[in-house]
Amino acid sequence: MNKTMNKKTLKYLIIIVLICNVWFFLSLASVPVFENITAQALSPLWDGSVATGFAGGTGTEADPYLISNGAELAYFAQQVNSGN
Repeated sequence: MNKTMNKKTLKYLIIIVLICNVWFFLSLASVPVFENITAQALSPLWDGSVATGFAGGTGTEADPYLISNGAELAYFAQQVNSGN
């Protein structure tokens, strides 16, 4: 009987630990870890304009272009599409 009691106790203990783990990891999902990164990535919004150059870089492998906003990305697309 003692062995059966230990198996039942162990079974319930494992279930409780699993429930606690699920609760803990689900609570982590609600922590706004990337809130600042997301807000920074969305601001400022692209207004449809096209830049006249890049934020930096020369376009080589050692010094790639630095694109910091939507206007510079549009400029890059324009350059690629025109064959430059």
